[in-house]
Amino acid sequence: MATIAFLGLGQMGSPMANNLLQKGHSLQVFDVNTQAVDALVTQGATAAQTPAEAAASAEFIITMLPNGDIVRQVLLGEKGVCETVSSDALVIDMSDYSSLTDRCINTGITRKGINMMDAPWAERQ
Repeated sequence: MATIAFLGLGQMGSPMANNLLQKGHSLQVFDVNTQAVDALVTQGATAAQTPAEAAASAEFIITMLPNGDIVRQVLLGEKGVCETVSSDALVIDMSDYSSLTDRCINTGITRKGINMMDAPWAERQ
């Protein structure tokens, strides 16, 4: 099974992360909401103190965050994913935000030699 870092455990992220755990994957989780982290730890996840810590040994890094500014900080900021992620890992961004912000983040990630896939989830009304 895969080693996955899941960053963003809100309304959509928590159930997705839980599903990965139930399928037997090793999961490192990070969110500013410690209750969401604790709930997944009781299911078998490992809590990370920073995005960088979560990404350090992950094969896949999944982000499900509320906006582009937070995605940029989590991926490119201090103690962010790019500080520790392996060049063999794949960042899968499932956050939904503007295409301009998306291009800026993708440029920052690819300049560091990291593979990234955009897979935004959008709520349908």
